[in-house]
Amino acid sequence: MTLHLGVRVRPGKRGLKLTREQYALINKRNSLRKFASMKDAYEDEEGKYYTDEWCKKHRENCLKNFDLHMELFQQLDHAAFEYEIQLFVQRCPMCQQVKNLNEHTHAGYYIMVLDDYCQLYVGTRKI
Repeated sequence: MTLHLGVRVRPGKRGLKLTREQYALINKRNSLRKFASMKDAYEDEEGKYYTDEWCKKHRENCLKNFDLHMELFQQLDHAAFEYEIQLFVQRCPMCQQVKNLNEHTHAGYYIMVLDDYCQLYVGTRKI
């Protein structure tokens, strides 16, 4: 178990970092309703399970998408990304960096920075 922003985080069976090997793992069980347009995707009449062939093709498509995103993330300018974040924080007098979520119990907006991917997640917290 590791600490992340003061909160204990268990890595889980797939870890904390997204990897190609752990992405789009096959689970034949359908978690949605049965779609008439996908009749060839199901191995049973009720549409509870996908066929091996459909799962394999779907995973191939997911991995193509994963590879495209990772290629894009590698092309992004990490220094420019960091610069823009710092510029935003400087211009926002109410912004503050949080290193321990347990110390902040008030409502507000937050930005989670995913450095490796030059991505931001913006959310709100209500009390």
